[in-house]
Amino acid sequence: MTTRVTDESSTAAAPLTSEGEDSVYQLKWIEWNGAFTPIVTQNHNGPCPLLALCNVLLLRQTLSLAYGSTVTTSSQLVHKLGALLLEGAPKDLPEWERCNYEQNIQDAMAVFPKLQTGLDINVVFNNVTSFEFTSEMGVFDLLGVQLYHGWLPDPQDMPTYDLVHGLSYNHLVEKSIMGSGTGDPQEVQNALVREHFLQSSGSQLTYHGLCELNASVSEGEIVVFFRNNHFSTMMKRQGRLLLLVTDHGFVNEQEYVWQCLQDIDGDGDFLDSRFAWSKHSQTQAQRAKHSSSPPSSPSPPQPPSLASPMADEHA
Repeated sequence: MTTRVTDESSTAAAPLTSEGEDSVYQLKWIEWNGAFTPIVTQNHNGPCPLLALCNVLLLRQTLSLAYGSTVTTSSQLVHKLGALLLEGAPKDLPEWERCNYEQNIQDAMAVFPKLQTGLDINVVFNNVTSFEFTSEMGVFDLLGVQLYHGWLPDPQDMPTYDLVHGLSYNHLVEKSIMGSGTGDPQEVQNALVREHFLQSSGSQLTYHGLCELNASVSEGEIVVFFRNNHFSTMMKRQGRLLLLVTDHGFVNEQEYVWQCLQDIDGDGDFLDSRFAWSKHSQTQAQRAKHSSSPPSSPSPPQPPSLASPMADEHA
């Protein structure tokens, strides 16, 4: 599937630090594993791959930002990702393996300029970790971050499953177009079934896919979730799939840190950084998210009180 967060006029890799391309992101400090940790919130580019990757690595504590800082830039984040790739190079590799690894790093760094806008992602309707491999997918592999999706046909719907399972998005669209243009009634019918699957699962998440996500993501695992052309940081805690809330409208809202991925409509409940349910309603959260008032600059974080340890989940 050739999908991206925003359209790009060119696929050429240009440095992120060139004039007019360095984006600024606000930071939100949350309680995490007994300390304050920053997460990067969205700007006009939306939930892009750069934010999802960096937030995974920040939560894993393999990436860090200056304590007390309130903003970061795309060039700073890309520089840190590049440093991680170089630091993670295996030692004492045979010559041919070393050359191959260095080439993979060069390919990954060529993709970095796209991380703040969009990547070409071709979902394969096989399982929740199936994507067509490209140099862009190689970035996730080199950084050790698993990419998931939940766009799967239901095996109980055998006619659809048989015509969709195992195909990539690009291949599925191609077969639909070719089939609808033939004079063969069976091929036309098959094309209609494939097109109905795409239309009925336009949010790029199905109930079967959600079930498979719950079964596949390990407890405590922090990953990137691809859906509806967006990339989100996701983790599993006590059997629940949780999406990190990165909308900049919540930058000063400590009650909205995680959102449950519990249905395909995206109406999950919110939790705070201690994984306690938010006291406010879904309606209030949506009002804060879509507020026309720009968020104020977040205050530098204060060290957590030793007398108030991280609370357990309230459910």
